[in-house]
Amino acid sequence: MAASVWTSIVLVALLRMGKGNLSEPTVFSSEGQTVTLPCHRTSTNCSNTTWNYGSDKTIEIVAHGMVRNNLADSRTNRLKVESNCSLTILNVKPADAGQYNCRVYSSQSAYNDSFVYLTVLNITSSQLKPETLNCCLHTYEFCTKHINEDMKLTWLNDDGSDLMQDTRYNITQTRCHSTLTVTLDQSDHNRKWTCQLTVDGRLESSASYITTLSDPTDFTLIAVVTLCAVLCVGVCITIIIITYKRKEKRGDVTRTEDHSTPSSQDKVETGTVVYADVCVRVDGRQEKGRDHVHPDTEYATLKV
Repeated sequence: MAASVWTSIVLVALLRMGKGNLSEPTVFSSEGQTVTLPCHRTSTNCSNTTWNYGSDKTIEIVAHGMVRNNLADSRTNRLKVESNCSLTILNVKPADAGQYNCRVYSSQSAYNDSFVYLTVLNITSSQLKPETLNCCLHTYEFCTKHINEDMKLTWLNDDGSDLMQDTRYNITQTRCHSTLTVTLDQSDHNRKWTCQLTVDGRLESSASYITTLSDPTDFTLIAVVTLCAVLCVGVCITIIIITYKRKEKRGDVTRTEDHSTPSSQDKVETGTVVYADVCVRVDGRQEKGRDHVHPDTEYATLKV
């Protein structure tokens, strides 16, 4: 009796260990690919088949063999139910990764479930200097929990060889994420960087990213145009300043002449009495205030 109890405990433990490893169907893909998730069923009619996505909070994405129309993230347009009730996903995205359940009803209350897991590999770029490329494996829950086998992410050269760290490359890595930091030069223009996933030494999926740099001639043209623009602005500013200074100088000269060089009339009015009417007696009387000028009147200029 005790032996049978221990045997049951061991079997349960083995089943739990098996759950989450690759003994359950796992489909490996990379972003942008098209994948098909199999449905293990005995029915030939897909109208009794549904597909659910997720685990704790499941989303019904296929009902009675038809893709639902109210799915978020434009997923409706990327899903297709095949004639054998398998599910095809077009233009795979990282958000598609996770657990899928194909449920086939034999009656209203009786059904059979078959699970399949989708993993998605993708590369993103920081668009900074130095360039940082992030290779990430998206899986159901955590990849450390779902995949128990030996898994490895590797960066490759153009020739397919492993990319090794040197003065230009720096690679940091965890189980499900690998970061490549690289100082780009013109030789990296249109270069393809590849990150590949191997499980137990088997190549399962790979993702690529192409770096695009501006052509050196573009840099030269931009520099020339910028220099010409700066020179033009500088010349215009110089002309404006010179013109302003000249006008200002002429204005100072004019004001100086107005204040320091009086006219002859000013000289007469301010410093000189033009004449004095000296009256002489004619016939013993003094004539004064007459309109006519007597021939004997004398004129003199007196400076004060």
